[in-house]
Amino acid sequence: MSRNLTTTPLERKIIAEIVDRALKLLTTPRSRQDLTRDITACHLNGTGLDLVGLRDARAFEFAHDVTGIIHHLDRDSGTLTGGFVPRCAWTAADSAAAEKRIRAVIFDQEDE
Repeated sequence: MSRNLTTTPLERKIIAEIVDRALKLLTTPRSRQDLTRDITACHLNGTGLDLVGLRDARAFEFAHDVTGIIHHLDRDSGTLTGGFVPRCAWTAADSAAAEKRIRAVIFDQEDE
C-alpha cells in the first residue's frame, strides 16, 4: 500500500519544528529524516495531528505523542497500530478549526 507524504509548506515548517524539539528533548534512535517521515506519514495517513498543538504541547504530552508515533507507526501504510491515539490527534470535525489555528499562528491572521 502506498503512503501519502506530500505536505503543504505550512505543514513542513511545523513538522520541522516538532522534529527539532523531539531531537533536543527525547533520546530516540530515529534520525531527523526518519522522524520527519514518521510524523508526516502519521499525519497524512489516517491520524491527522494538530501540528501546532503537538509543537506547543507540554513536555510530557509531547514525549507521549512522539514516542507513541515512533513505536506504533506501521511504516508501510502510515497508520498507527496497537490502538495508540496521540493526544494531539484530531477528528475530521476538528480539521477545519485546526487549519484555521495553523494559519493564525503562522501568518498572525485574525478571524475572517
